Amino acid sequence: MNNLGFAKSLKNKITVPKDFSFYTNFNACINFFRELISTFVNKENDVTIDFSQCRNVSVSTLTLIDVLYKEFLLGQIRHKRINENHYIRRLKIIPSYHSFEVKKYLHSLRFYEYDDFKDGDGEVLPFELIKGKKRNSYQENTKGKAVAQIVEFINNSLQPVNKSLTSDGLNIIESLVSEILNNAEDHSHNNCEWYANGIAFHETIKNEDVVELNLVIMNFGNTMYQGFEGTKVLNKDNYSKVDNKYNQHRLLFKGHNRFERESLFMLYMLNEGISRLKYEDDSRGNGTMQFLDAFSQIGSFGNKNPDFIPRLNIISGHTVLSCDNKVAPYAEGKHLKLSLNKEKDLTLLPDTEYLNYYNEFFPGTIIECRIFLNEKFFDEILNNNHNE
Repeated sequence: MNNLGFAKSLKNKITVPKDFSFYTNFNACINFFRELISTFVNKENDVTIDFSQCRNVSVSTLTLIDVLYKEFLLGQIRHKRINENHYIRRLKIIPSYHSFEVKKYLHSLRFYEYDDFKDGDGEVLPFELIKGKKRNSYQENTKGKAVAQIVEFINNSLQPVNKSLTSDGLNIIESLVSEILNNAEDHSHNNCEWYANGIAFHETIKNEDVVELNLVIMNFGNTMYQGFEGTKVLNKDNYSKVDNKYNQHRLLFKGHNRFERESLFMLYMLNEGISRLKYEDDSRGNGTMQFLDAFSQIGSFGNKNPDFIPRLNIISGHTVLSCDNKVAPYAEGKHLKLSLNKEKDLTLLPDTEYLNYYNEFFPGTIIECRIFLNEKFFDEILNNNHNE
């Protein structure tokens, strides 16, 4: 973000929460973005974002800042075409001085350039923010190009540990990413873009040579729950299955061990065979679950070393659904299932660690994942899959 700079002025200052992650601090993050948008729209002069107290960030929250400012900047540039005296308001940064993790992300995503990073701090593979939306013709469609870029980014991130995906692996990842972007398009408002971003770090952490891979895909529009509710008449068979499952789970509610309807519906919708568009196409309803399964397999280094636990989060509406190795998808008959409990039993309630409902609201869906790749362990994964 070349238009960002160090903030010498404290006008319109917005302080980033100490924990700037939807997964761990959802309400505070939404309040931050509400204040940021309000400042863009209702105030004048440059906008200052203060990271000085921040100790933890995620690629999704930083990507959302990037997206919102670029859209705001585009509006200003259009305004200047009809009013040459219009001042282009800039985004200024007060950097973090105390958290290496925050500095690493801000530097690598070009929010602020630090001069104390050395070669020994590792390699960075950035993935430039891309956006697209549903087009009316094949020639206009940017999704195919975006899928290719994302697959190439994932494959290139393996190079520092001397690995690459096989041709079959590339095809699988391509189909899964394509399904995720299909979902983003389906749920977006008309003429509203979806966005993808990512970054990979090659580092030595606790004597392990690892690649940390981060990927985020987001859209604005209907939440997963809203989309499912909106097609319940046409999708009545699947809706009935999900509604019955909720009523069965509701009987297990006791004390604080209870869940909102929206959150449980999101969990059910991820299971294979369930989709809001199942009435249109019988093949729908499997892509996101298969993406979760691929994530858990590639990131299963966390099973061996708890310092490198992977995490995939789905943020939609009021709900944050999270998955790691302990509650990864499992096979049941011909389908993959996700229960979000260690018993791997969809008749039981999920663990509250993995499914939470909040007062605040995100108007769309974010899928973010973070996995750690290790050369030796990657060989073990390939060998195990080959033996199977």
